[in-house]
Amino acid sequence: MKRVVRILLAACLVATVASAQAGGGGAGGLQARFLAGQEAMKEGRLPQAADEFRAALELDPSLAEARANLGLVLFLQGQYAETVRHLERVVADRPEIGVAHLFLGLGRLKLGQPSEAIPALERSLREQPGNLDARRALAACYLATRDFAGALREYKAIFAANEDKADAWYRLGRDYVKLMTELAGGLVVGQPDSVWASRLGADMLGLSAAWDAAAQYYEAALGKQPRLPGLHSSLARVLLIAGDAEAAERHFQAELEIDPLSEAAWLGLVEIRLAEGDAAAALKMAGVVWSSNPSWLLAESAFPLRRIPPDAALGLAARLPRVDGGPSRFLQAALYTEAGDGERAELQRSLLRAELDRTPAPQAGGLSAEQLCRSHRYLPCVQALQAQPTLSRADLLRIGRAYIALGRVEQAAVAFTHAMKGSVDPVPEASYWAVRALRRLADECFRQVEVLAPGSWRVHQLRAEAHRQRQDDDQAVAEYRKAIALKPDEPELHGSLGLIHLLNNDYDQAEAALHRALELDASSPRTLYLAGRLHVARQQHAESIRYLEAALRLDPNLVEARPSLGRAYLRARRFDEAAAQLEQGAALDYYGDIHYSLFQAYRQLGRLDDAKRALERSTALRRTSFARDRSKFDRWMPSE
Repeated sequence: MKRVVRILLAACLVATVASAQAGGGGAGGLQARFLAGQEAMKEGRLPQAADEFRAALELDPSLAEARANLGLVLFLQGQYAETVRHLERVVADRPEIGVAHLFLGLGRLKLGQPSEAIPALERSLREQPGNLDARRALAACYLATRDFAGALREYKAIFAANEDKADAWYRLGRDYVKLMTELAGGLVVGQPDSVWASRLGADMLGLSAAWDAAAQYYEAALGKQPRLPGLHSSLARVLLIAGDAEAAERHFQAELEIDPLSEAAWLGLVEIRLAEGDAAAALKMAGVVWSSNPSWLLAESAFPLRRIPPDAALGLAARLPRVDGGPSRFLQAALYTEAGDGERAELQRSLLRAELDRTPAPQAGGLSAEQLCRSHRYLPCVQALQAQPTLSRADLLRIGRAYIALGRVEQAAVAFTHAMKGSVDPVPEASYWAVRALRRLADECFRQVEVLAPGSWRVHQLRAEAHRQRQDDDQAVAEYRKAIALKPDEPELHGSLGLIHLLNNDYDQAEAALHRALELDASSPRTLYLAGRLHVARQQHAESIRYLEAALRLDPNLVEARPSLGRAYLRARRFDEAAAQLEQGAALDYYGDIHYSLFQAYRQLGRLDDAKRALERSTALRRTSFARDRSKFDRWMPSE
């Protein structure tokens, strides 16, 4: 951001100098003060720049350019309230000074006023549509105000404006992950007892390959809503991966009792029949899916047959009944993929695409939109719903699920985020499906990075993040080191490496990595926060407070830093300040830890009723099933 401000200042209204000449050209004159302020700002001498611009304003309070520059200097120093006070006056008096709108919006966002920031940022973007800082800030405002559809729109605009497409795909993927994490955390905290929170928890555990724990969560979800479509299939898939084919088949059959056309259940049974060597039965079951939803087979044509060795896969491909058609092409593509014969697998996929192109599109047949969706005729379902003059939340959810089934994941994500509009509280079902869609979008973005920049530092970074999510930290560290070897001056890499060492209590290694990250970017709030956490862990209270206060001064919205600062204050016996910070960070309490620290602070302050409530909340959070598997969830949740 400093670089951006200096570029703006270098081109800042040269006419000001001429207009300031009436104030005198001597050392204390208006022109000299203004120029001295600009020079000090360009050289990074921010306190001196602020003094010079203030002196210029004393000579001429109406000099809007000096006030605008003072606002920018104050912003860079983290004095956001003063920034807003000065820039509000600038935009009122001289609305044509575009940079004032940008930093007025940024200042309000930093002060935790996202709704008030939006008009200023939108005005800035009308004048400079390509300003990515303004777009990213506007996306953050939409995220903070729960306008998730607006955030998605800005993420796509940022992507389109970035000419480095490998970098653009990576950043778009990270934006999707950020939104996904926000929604997942809101669901787990806001609706912890809902079936959707349990289902999401199971999905998350499955991503970490914690199959037994995932199965327990799916079973818990079934206990809450046993006939919710998709739950039996999800549990069956986990059981199949874990090697319990018999139990998996029971749950696939249970799914078909709820939804006789369930593609996931039929394909699960296809895999079981193939593992048993019964290619004819597998072909018949694939035919059920083809008859109701042929596009599903194309979307799933690379589905993994985990229980079939390569030699067995080749044998099964040879024993398939010699018939043309989509189901046969689908099975051959899957079997050749498992056998490692990519050429024949791709040939079968191309033939499958040709079969699908020749297959007539399903027709509505006089059915209602709800009936079309229920009968898995997804394209007519979407068309019927879109023809309606208004869409309810239930309609948006149907559209989103239909788009997921059609493989149109981006449109699904938009539908699900629109389903959350107008609701302050989490909408559990919409949140769940939006997380699922965003996860697939992020994965596709990262796949594009691999295609566009194979062997690049970004690819090693992506692999490190994937290993970290699966809790394979040794491999994650190795990949981060490969990325650093290719891009040694990237502070984010050193910061991420430091976080892994910190989470594994390797404090010396964490300190070295974070120290290097701060050498490269001393004003990164995130890295300052991690350095503060490191000193909290080492019981170095004064140092931890210094780093955490600096992080929050630069970014007051870095909520995850507040619990750490609260604990540091608590250990330094600064109980009032501890309580204030812990209260602001309590929304992040997934496991009860923050409320327990809040209980300790309240007890020291003699606020016994508040202490009792905090302890009760801590106990309730610790009893939830999520606390059992916190090491797995920490890979998704914002780290505090």
